[in-house]
Amino acid sequence: MKSVLQWEWPNFIQTVTAELCLQQLSHEDDSGDENHLYAAKILETIILECGTHAVEVIPTIIVTVLRRLMKPSEEGLSELRPLLFLVIVASLYTCTEVSLNYIHQIAEPNQNPLDYICEELVGLNKKFEGIHNRRLALFGICVLFLLPSSARPTLINTNPKKVLEASLAIFDNLQRALKTQAQNRKDESGSEESEAESDDEGDTVAKPKKGARHRKVQSEHLSDDEDEIDEMSLDYIDAMAKECKRTGDGDSDGNGDDDGDSDSAIESSFFEVNYLFGYKNVEFERREPDLFAGMVGNLSPETAESLQNLIKVDVF
Repeated sequence: MKSVLQWEWPNFIQTVTAELCLQQLSHEDDSGDENHLYAAKILETIILECGTHAVEVIPTIIVTVLRRLMKPSEEGLSELRPLLFLVIVASLYTCTEVSLNYIHQIAEPNQNPLDYICEELVGLNKKFEGIHNRRLALFGICVLFLLPSSARPTLINTNPKKVLEASLAIFDNLQRALKTQAQNRKDESGSEESEAESDDEGDTVAKPKKGARHRKVQSEHLSDDEDEIDEMSLDYIDAMAKECKRTGDGDSDGNGDDDGDSDSAIESSFFEVNYLFGYKNVEFERREPDLFAGMVGNLSPETAESLQNLIKVDVF
């Protein structure tokens, strides 16, 4: 029997995402409702994992997210706001032309909606949490820098140093998060070795099956290593990712055995964030030498060091 994901793939995914957007993100009462956070993160994951297969639903996602962002700030919105902007960033990064066209279609006349998006990304630089979210925020800033001057946000054309400083703040927090993650994994490895030794000494207590346990979300799916999601939602994300990669690769053998492949589309692309940022700088200097000189001129020693680390050091 075919998986439901194999039936009318574009229509199915459009129905699912539209329902998530309209029923969760459009919900009037968002105070303390974690479903909004999950909905935003699942939408972002669909866009990043499915790539061009998600192009048909991107307009629906964009308009719903922007409408949600335009609502007055309420209690409970502080955690949601950065996630919503990352959904927009994921759309711009994955399907740049389609996303730009639609964003401008729904904008007010004589306004550049990217001004709003860029200013908010800069203002929220300390609000992005976890490794994944900070990486994605850096990708979004790179996309905005690489646009033609006529399409770029005004802030980049008039005060690129401010955007650069926000980028470096995100990067510094990302470095700290990576170090924390490495230490946590080291501690967990030591704990698992101790448990294994205990089991060898006669511990025969039955452990729950892997599929029955409450699983932690990996950083390539969600923003924070400590974030948790219910089993059904995580299985949904995994199924979506596998089906998108199967469809995109033209894999029709039907065995579906790709659990051993740990290199997800998100993980492999984010692995090159420092190189993309370096490429952005080279291109920006080539296209806008005067703006680039003003952006990197008179940097403090600490800021200059952070910039060099972001461009040259392979920390990912």
